[in-house]
Amino acid sequence: MEPIDVVAGLIGAALTYLLGTLHFEVHPLAAVIVAALCFGYYWVGAKTVYAIQSWWDRLWW
Repeated sequence: MEPIDVVAGLIGAALTYLLGTLHFEVHPLAAVIVAALCFGYYWVGAKTVYAIQSWWDRLWW
């Protein structure tokens, strides 16, 4: 993955944590778990997109 994608994923995880703890007032541990799941989902999705893009590029070029 590109470094910018990791940074974007970490920012998204941090925002998820802050939104969960500050706005929805859930337990911090629950917010950490949800933020980690969101980052993992983002990570797998970004890697899948890059795999499809590289496959498509090899197919046509």
